[in-house]
Amino acid sequence: MKHQNLPARLKVIQIARLAVCAASLTLAASALPPTAGAAVLRAEYTGHLESGFDAEGLLGSRGVDLSGASFLATLIYDTDVGVHYDNPPGTLVTQGGADVGLPSPFKSVSIKIGGSPLPILFGSNDEVGAEENYLTHYAYKRDDQGTSYLLSISAKTLGTPRSLTWIGSPPIEAIFGQIDIYHYGDGTSATYRTYLTGRVVGGSLTVSPVPDAPVWLVLVGGFGMIGVTLRSRRTALNLMA
Repeated sequence: MKHQNLPARLKVIQIARLAVCAASLTLAASALPPTAGAAVLRAEYTGHLESGFDAEGLLGSRGVDLSGASFLATLIYDTDVGVHYDNPPGTLVTQGGADVGLPSPFKSVSIKIGGSPLPILFGSNDEVGAEENYLTHYAYKRDDQGTSYLLSISAKTLGTPRSLTWIGSPPIEAIFGQIDIYHYGDGTSATYRTYLTGRVVGGSLTVSPVPDAPVWLVLVGGFGMIGVTLRSRRTALNLMA
């Protein structure tokens, strides 16, 4: 009789343990101090290159025509970083980078063309801008060798609120932009050399929040506790069999 009641008792214990895990997760999450995490966003643009040229083979073979190649740009940025200004009126911008003596709002910039990753730098003069029906990302870097990396991409949307922290997947009227990697040297035409260029069109835009590291730790820890609970129940049932 005792053995017949044991599975039911184990089930009650398991439910109690899971309830404790859930309560612990809620308490731990609520105890986390407020951070700027809500301001850290991830923007993902998709589209294709209306025209483009890989002169130096940054994506593989040299001299390849990139027209029609798929385009994916993923930008993670913090709208609390940099200097904010409203110029011209009606436009919100956060700007940062070494050229302006401030941290860049961008945490990372990732680009794929035709499925191949493209090395691109940022941090000299970067901006995130918003005005009614537009969201714009501008990342620029010039290294010590005189090579410049530029990504400028915008989405014209239908009814997007005027906000740097806007989140969602709006109906898109148009996506347009430019990707350029070139060597400018001393600024003369004799030293100018294009490595890769492309004109971006079409596609979609999705902006989503990026959770803070403490939130991820709480979630991972909670799932770990639940896993341990389920494993202990299976072990107990195996010992009974």
